[in-house]
Amino acid sequence: MATVILPPAWKKWTDGETCLELESQSVRELLRSLQQRYPDLAPHLQPPNDNTRLAEGLAISIDGEIQQGIFGKLSPASEVHFLPALGGG
Repeated sequence: MATVILPPAWKKWTDGETCLELESQSVRELLRSLQQRYPDLAPHLQPPNDNTRLAEGLAISIDGEIQQGIFGKLSPASEVHFLPALGGG
């Protein structure tokens, strides 16, 4: 199962979870699993009515490598980090 690390700011949508394990073979499948498990998180993962890309300002790192898009493959030992854009100035 892939280890998924969620940003601490997302706790309010994930019942306090920031680290979990999910069975997924691709980023796309992982996104679907997260959206089903945490429906309030869905709009922060992908734009409404568009399951072909990530939400604006969101990146994913798989095993330390930043991924472009949602079509990356996962292995059972993958570690996936969701990286929202930082604001400020």
